[in-house]
Amino acid sequence: MDRHDRETASSRTPPHRAATHAHQRLRRGALRLALPLLLAAGCGLSSPPSGHTISGKVSGAVQAGVTITLTGGDVPISPATTVTNGAGNYAFGGLGAGPYLVTAALADYEFTPHAGLQVVMLDADVGGRDFLAVATHHAIRGTIRGVVAAGVQVELTGASTATATSAADGTYAFPGLLDSSYLVTPRLAGHGFAPGARTVTLSGADAAAVDFEASLSSGALHAISGTVGGAVVAGVTVTLEPATGAAATALTGAAGTFRFPDLADGAYTVTPSQAGHAFAPHSQAVILGGADVALPAFLATVSTTSAQLEELAIGARLGWGIALGNDLNAWITDGVSPVVSRVRLQTTVDGPRGQVTDFPLGDAAATPTAIALRFFGLRCFAEPQANRIGCASYAGTDVFTVDITTPASGPVDVINGPGSGPLSPDLWFAEHDAGKVGRMSVAAGENPTSGAMVAEYVLPAGCKPTALAWTSGNVWWAAEGCGRIGWIVPATGLVHAVPVDVGRPVSLAPNLIEDGAWFVDAAGDRLGRLTAAGGLAWFSPRVAGSKLTSVANGPDAALYVTQLAANSVARLPITSFDPAADPNAGRLTQEFALPVAGSQPFRITSGTDGNVWFTERGHQAIGVIVMPTHCLQGKVVQAGLLTPVAGVTLTVTPAGASTGTATTNAEGDYGFCGLAPGAYTLRPALAARTFQPATLAVTMGASNQVGLGFTAQ
Repeated sequence: MDRHDRETASSRTPPHRAATHAHQRLRRGALRLALPLLLAAGCGLSSPPSGHTISGKVSGAVQAGVTITLTGGDVPISPATTVTNGAGNYAFGGLGAGPYLVTAALADYEFTPHAGLQVVMLDADVGGRDFLAVATHHAIRGTIRGVVAAGVQVELTGASTATATSAADGTYAFPGLLDSSYLVTPRLAGHGFAPGARTVTLSGADAAAVDFEASLSSGALHAISGTVGGAVVAGVTVTLEPATGAAATALTGAAGTFRFPDLADGAYTVTPSQAGHAFAPHSQAVILGGADVALPAFLATVSTTSAQLEELAIGARLGWGIALGNDLNAWITDGVSPVVSRVRLQTTVDGPRGQVTDFPLGDAAATPTAIALRFFGLRCFAEPQANRIGCASYAGTDVFTVDITTPASGPVDVINGPGSGPLSPDLWFAEHDAGKVGRMSVAAGENPTSGAMVAEYVLPAGCKPTALAWTSGNVWWAAEGCGRIGWIVPATGLVHAVPVDVGRPVSLAPNLIEDGAWFVDAAGDRLGRLTAAGGLAWFSPRVAGSKLTSVANGPDAALYVTQLAANSVARLPITSFDPAADPNAGRLTQEFALPVAGSQPFRITSGTDGNVWFTERGHQAIGVIVMPTHCLQGKVVQAGLLTPVAGVTLTVTPAGASTGTATTNAEGDYGFCGLAPGAYTLRPALAARTFQPATLAVTMGASNQVGLGFTAQ
């Protein structure tokens, strides 16, 4: 087996078991939010002298006049406030030691991060605690021209519903709208308009020049209307297709209603659609003949198989390893260049979606392959040629490297694994050429700059490890050359091995149902499932020769497997597997075909945004399977103390219709999952308590919404 094969023989698995349930996602959010408090209280740091400063800046849609509030401290202080200056700067001086919370607020604006910035004041000033402002309300404006200008009724449907009447000069406006998609439709008896309606998407700015041309109509005109109910109501796209002519679309309003006015008599087909949902009936045929028609209601249900595959160009890079961090950026390696690349997954003031930034690692021998994300804002990766593990910060700076004790060990995979505590995982890595699994620690703190080897675990004779996974408190390993897959018990150092008829396992993923792991056998071109008790099952691809390369748990109780030769990603619903059934009867029948031939999907991982991401070795892009629904989650803390508040009831409502409640746990965390794209409102409640803010508007898109915090008064 040559170096190239060895270096390709691993995959990216989630750092925390890639849990598919809401409480497991919330636990990760709780760990991140609790970290600054633990660092201050549990690291044995001495108290610094008082008199230090916390400062930062507000950028984005507004800079001046933002109210910044500071709470916390070892000796809790009363909330202090200041207002940003014309450049968006703020500062709090004369501060003592302890944890603080900085929040930003201004009417009609939201600030990222939503839950504020947690700061641990040690022995120096703390700067760079910045916020990004986004306007929450915008306007749609336009003008009616043509044979009539004044008195035209203009209807707005979508995330909000409203009507306006055009003024004497034909102008109209809908102010105070949240970012979302809307449909604008002009109406006046005896008149037609071009276009008949316009779809408008608000995204961070007003929409102007939404204009229409009025003309006199001939013949009697009528309308088709209806409603959508069930799992989703507002914001559903409804398409009207006439027997001849162009199709039109409308968005359902808050109550699920839609209407197509000013239609000539004839045959039409009406079809609702929204990502992640199915509708019954799928469509309805309508014949207009002298009167309006009200259709029977459509019923929407959540579809668990309607995820969508998309691609994001990454310039000249061909991706190898991939990891997503809490910054919701993708970090990739290409296996041949001494760089780590950051790919922006959403447009911000710092750059557009898809922007790629290469961060040189300063050493030609540093050609990272596998990559893992960590707490404390680090990306850590295997450097096979340099025989070491390297770590870089969120900013991309090469922070430090740790040499592996055994020379020429050939590290090919790296993961987060058991360490000294839940917030202090160690890095575990597969030393292929040495037949060992290595372990290194990372120094404590928000921005660690050092690490150290902890141990090396010798595998059975002939075993050359290729992939690792962390599950049930143990580190699982897969190896070629010995027909073994096993696990290491960190507390005792005991190495277990199970004989398996496997030629070349190249990827591992935790088994979230039983104590065990899923693995890809490249030699047999099949997916395997192994339990600690020795239970084994095989799953073959739909087409022979698909060349499976990597496996990861998705957030939807399914496994996702890259198929390099088949140019696709396969999906296996875990709930469809019956352990008592024929163990060799499984087949990967659900597939997502890549649009570009020869893309060669390679490494795959479950992202922190609630989607599944993968690299492509033959195409300058990374791929994503966008889940039909996502989660929103956050935390409730006590004002001035930053301590969690349990028992708070959170209600989430889309456009006024309640969809459910959640209660904060002992750590103050809450969450809602299975939410389709659309506009939602969060409201906390607890007897004898008030909350800041009282409500929070959230727009769900194609990713999770995290850090949605409230302060209890």
